[in-house]
Amino acid sequence: LNRNLNTKIVLAATLTIYLMGYLVILLGEITQASVPLSTAMLDAHFMTINRTSGFDTIAPGEMGLLSQLMLILLMFIGGSPGSVAGGIKMMVFAVLALTVWSTLTGRRQTEIFGRTIPDAVVRKSATLITLSLATVMTVTGVLAATEVAAGHTLDQILFEATSAFGTTGLSMGVTQDATTTGQIALMVAMFVGRVGPLAVLAGLL
Repeated sequence: LNRNLNTKIVLAATLTIYLMGYLVILLGEITQASVPLSTAMLDAHFMTINRTSGFDTIAPGEMGLLSQLMLILLMFIGGSPGSVAGGIKMMVFAVLALTVWSTLTGRRQTEIFGRTIPDAVVRKSATLITLSLATVMTVTGVLAATEVAAGHTLDQILFEATSAFGTTGLSMGVTQDATTTGQIALMVAMFVGRVGPLAVLAGLL
């Protein structure tokens, strides 16, 4: 992609994802976590901004289910291309979202800011997201099979698998109690998430 277009997409995606994350986490904290409005506003801002840093102002396990679900999505998306953040990257997410919007509006090509995104970029983005989802779901399945005896719920396991894939450092307490098989699955998720599913698959092939 053209550098100027890349910058515009990243800035627009950053603002959109921030607003989406802030509002949903704020709603979840107010309605499900029973915290004061001022605290909920700070938590929503910090957790949205620092979704890949491992720092938190409220333990993920103390957040409402709606906030946890939003945080899972934010960890999966990750940061911008070229950053040290994990996840699929905001550019990839933006390209797929734009492709869906273009399809719904009857356009034959993915367009943004008066420019057309090449089909090769769209295909690579779709491939990366598909492989990333497969990675998270596979690790979630392994943890669901090995960590049930410890009393962990599905939302905790999904959160832990996504956090490992996004190399965020956030935890619901599953990792520290995980079995050897579960820890290996989490390590594989962290490696794949750090290197990138597309790069890992290309290397294997």
